[in-house]
Amino acid sequence: MHTHAEAEPLLTAPAPAPTEQTPPKPRLRRFHFLASFLVCGAMVLFAALLVDASCSGCLATRDPPPPPPPSFLWPMPSHVAAADVTALLSYKPRSFKVKVSNLNDKFIDNALSVLKKSLRAKHRNGHGKDYPISIHVDEPDKVKHAEDLVDANEGYELDVTAEGAFIKATNKIGVVYALQTLSQLITSSGSIVLTSIKDSPKFPYRGLLLDTARNYFSPKDIKRILDGMAFSKLNVLHWHLFDSQAFPIEWPLYPQIHTNSAYRDKSGSLKVYSKKEIKEIVEYAFERNIRVIPEFEVPGHNAVFGHVDESFVAGWNHTPWDEYCVQPPCGQAIVDKGEVVQLIDDLITDVGGWFRDPVVHVGHDEVNLKSWGDIDVKAMMRRFETELVGILEKNGKQYAGWDEIADLYGIEDLVPKDALVTIWRSPSTDRVKAALNAGFTNIVVGPSSHWYLDCSPSAPWCQSAWEKQNPSDTAYDIPGYLTHPGQWHNWTTVYSFDPLHDVPEPSVIKGGFGALWSETIKKHNIDRFLFPRLSVIGERLWSYDSVEYSAVDTKQRLERFRASLVNELEIDAAELGYLGNKEGMVYRPELCDGVEEGEGWQIGPQLEGNPVAEGTKGSYCSIARLYDTENNFGRIDSEGPSFRQKLILIEMLVARRFFQTSAVRRSQQTLKSTPIASSDFFVVSRDVHPTTGEPTGVVTVAFNSPKNLNAMTEPIGIEFQNLIRNTLSPDTSIRALILTGSDPYNPAPPSPAAPGKKPKPAAFSAGGDLKFLRARTQDLAHRNAEIMRDFYARFLSIRQAPFPTIAAINGHAVGAGACISLACDLRLMAGDNGAKIGFNFVKLGLTPGMGGSFMLPNLIGHQAASRLLLTGDLVSAQEAKELGLVLSVHDSKDLFQESLTLARKIAAASPVAVRGVVKTMRNGFEAQSGGIERALWREADTQAICYKSEDMTEGLDAIGEGRDPVFKNF
Repeated sequence: MHTHAEAEPLLTAPAPAPTEQTPPKPRLRRFHFLASFLVCGAMVLFAALLVDASCSGCLATRDPPPPPPPSFLWPMPSHVAAADVTALLSYKPRSFKVKVSNLNDKFIDNALSVLKKSLRAKHRNGHGKDYPISIHVDEPDKVKHAEDLVDANEGYELDVTAEGAFIKATNKIGVVYALQTLSQLITSSGSIVLTSIKDSPKFPYRGLLLDTARNYFSPKDIKRILDGMAFSKLNVLHWHLFDSQAFPIEWPLYPQIHTNSAYRDKSGSLKVYSKKEIKEIVEYAFERNIRVIPEFEVPGHNAVFGHVDESFVAGWNHTPWDEYCVQPPCGQAIVDKGEVVQLIDDLITDVGGWFRDPVVHVGHDEVNLKSWGDIDVKAMMRRFETELVGILEKNGKQYAGWDEIADLYGIEDLVPKDALVTIWRSPSTDRVKAALNAGFTNIVVGPSSHWYLDCSPSAPWCQSAWEKQNPSDTAYDIPGYLTHPGQWHNWTTVYSFDPLHDVPEPSVIKGGFGALWSETIKKHNIDRFLFPRLSVIGERLWSYDSVEYSAVDTKQRLERFRASLVNELEIDAAELGYLGNKEGMVYRPELCDGVEEGEGWQIGPQLEGNPVAEGTKGSYCSIARLYDTENNFGRIDSEGPSFRQKLILIEMLVARRFFQTSAVRRSQQTLKSTPIASSDFFVVSRDVHPTTGEPTGVVTVAFNSPKNLNAMTEPIGIEFQNLIRNTLSPDTSIRALILTGSDPYNPAPPSPAAPGKKPKPAAFSAGGDLKFLRARTQDLAHRNAEIMRDFYARFLSIRQAPFPTIAAINGHAVGAGACISLACDLRLMAGDNGAKIGFNFVKLGLTPGMGGSFMLPNLIGHQAASRLLLTGDLVSAQEAKELGLVLSVHDSKDLFQESLTLARKIAAASPVAVRGVVKTMRNGFEAQSGGIERALWREADTQAICYKSEDMTEGLDAIGEGRDPVFKNF
């Protein structure tokens, strides 16, 4: 992600208006883009578009003539002859068929399907005659593979007459573009506009940068984006594969990178792209004339390499992060190490080989020179650059890098002069001149001030000069939103950028690109962040000076093109008047981190008082620091996207490893451990043998909120889920886990007893936090069901851990606190301190949740479970043992040691066999019982009803007042 750019001046178009009239929504039709085209053999193709001969085939005369062809075309062709607008050939779409002869090309049916799709999407009725299409290709064998797309001739000629359509092109690239243009000449009145077109692009490089590091997008999503790119005549996907936040590539050579850094879905499965999926995407793009250039970011933005060896990365997870990187988590490759250079060599050689394009992008942006301490950084960079150039040459790859290679690191003389320089910093003309001065002549531009498509109200650094003069505060209607001066680059801002403005040697500009960095992008909003603004970039780079901007005509053409994106490709393209002001809460973690030494997450000056996040009970910073690609939290914007019918929630980026580690080794009698992580909510320790000091394979997770009796809140659940899924589950050295209510390696002194009373026992967990529960009574029922289901999933993620789990119940386990103990495979409990366990939901006016009504009957039987769930009674440890609720009972001082002994015994067994037993037993339990997922939804639905009842309010009031509840009749 690039930040802190200067503003780029507006150049050609009028100043964009902050608001526009909202155009009518196009009809949403479900037609999938199938157009993949190859034309083999020097040939002439005659394809008959067969129609029921309901008329003799004369020209249409019933409908008034539409505007001339330019009103229908996007991007505008370089030359369009004057058309006879009264000559419109009519046809009947429902009987549209294709007859092909003398052709063996397997892609021709897909090539012509774009026409059928336009017919069906735009018009349902009509009349007409057979209409032949003749295609001539000069060099049919010229473009056979993805690498052949580089510098290929993209031009075509298209004549649309009453007798038929005639296409001439050098290769299949031009044929594909000609058929796309022809599809745009099909009107909503059921006619084809007759005209003559000669067309070729102004710039050979017309691209999109897509970031899959800050968020994962499925291959299906990427293919839909490629469809829209092809429709817009864009021809390069610059794939920013990984960054410090995640490495979503399934790479068998270094599996610890993706295993420990890739995001996971709700089931715990890694969100990664396999070699097969990447190759399929490359081939899918090729069929649409699109190159795929991979970016292997070095030496900055490399925190993920620390998962191979922490010594590979400088400043790994350093806090405060803003001293050592532009975004957390910090980490820059120590490229002076031979092992690190070898890793980069392996990455480019192995994964780079999955891509057919001759260009590999090697990053080099935003390198923080402070990270390496006393090392002579420039000398190190020069040594590394020599090695990197050799690696690329060995693999036959052309160098590409960000514009910093030309002026920041003293390496410009080492970088090959044919390197592709991608300009992102603004003003871009200054960066172009710097690259020219360094001898580079292969430049593409995508300034953050105009062509960064992720810019939103949360990004004050990427804004144009016009935007700085026209603050967006009043244009955004999000209550309680922490507004910043940055704003959405609307389509006129995008159109206004001139890539050749003030460039001394225009021939060095090979094109440009839009960039979509994904901190604030998810599956539900990626389409409207990209389209139709990306298509605007497409016209600027294809047409350039072939068409002049017109506030009326350009908008009219773009409106029609957006309708095609929606109706024909099922792309949720934003309306032209959209300004990004319906995107929900955007959290900015950097506001929570100051520059002072000390705590890693500090409150910045804009967040004095650590305000509560809108619509939540958590602080702004406690939510901002948790980045979750799958689950929703924070404020819900009721006006979400109609296309996918999902709630809009946007979470900002944070360090993946948010637990702050300590180097302190703690011990108590025969107990020794090394810390893994600690936070306000948990302490995580790795057990070591008291004599040898070797890890035993046992890990302990201890709740760490004793003052709140370890009550469960949403932020605690988020942290717990991330801990289980992203820190512990991928660690293959872990063979058993103990969950308990206090840190056994560093026990806190017991709370003093009130005069004349026994000391209160510690809490394992008192269940759901009462403030959180009371907030649910004020919310909508359907929202409560979703919120509670997510709440359950966070804590029940312990069921998805691949190793056995043991609950050491050291104190009261009540309600949801008892349920999380049921989610463990084994339970041991303290019996001498008065601790009790139970499911007191009904005493709160609430039905059981968090799987209690599912797990308890299957554990102790229907009748015993009914008694506990229907009365809400709490039982002692001894009674819990008699019921089969716990395995054994021990004195509180011995509880953890007994639990540890059991865990060590499990850890000594075959880990493969143990994990297999855990998996089969849990799956068998699920299969026999009908599955927990359905039960959790039923629980959430019934709880949602309870939250709106008077009984729930009474139950909570009674607890708060220390009295028995008095419930009314039903």
